[in-house]
Amino acid sequence: IEPNIIHINAGIAAVTCRWEAALGIVTRAAEAGMDADVVTLSSAMSSCTRAKRWEASLELFAAMAPRRVAPDAVAANTVVGACAEGDGLWELALKMMAAMTRAGLADEVTFGAAINCCAKGQQWETALRLHGAMPGARLASNAVTCGEI
Repeated sequence: IEPNIIHINAGIAAVTCRWEAALGIVTRAAEAGMDADVVTLSSAMSSCTRAKRWEASLELFAAMAPRRVAPDAVAANTVVGACAEGDGLWELALKMMAAMTRAGLADEVTFGAAINCCAKGQQWETALRLHGAMPGARLASNAVTCGEI
């Protein structure tokens, strides 16, 4: 059986707790001429974020555009969540969330991640403003977004 992107994605899912292995799979797939898709990159980003390797997650997100991979809600949520792992990245989280909102990709999870990032950065007023902006974005506050404040 010739490996394809579905096999690559399954491999990344199998090593979700091992960020270095996930990045290695992405690299080897590219070297083999396989084009990563949004699932490939989002899964690797998620693995990096879980391991508190936010830099690698942001690099993978930045690699989407040159690869002509359009981010989806999972990628948006993962990259905003990655910002919560780095010190002082609340402004970047807000920029990412704004871009995802303009693209129609932001959801309750995106807002929750951005609120969490602002809270970790001691930006309580900004976190409260984000929470208050949810109804205007046609999003309902939930236990997660309330708990982040």
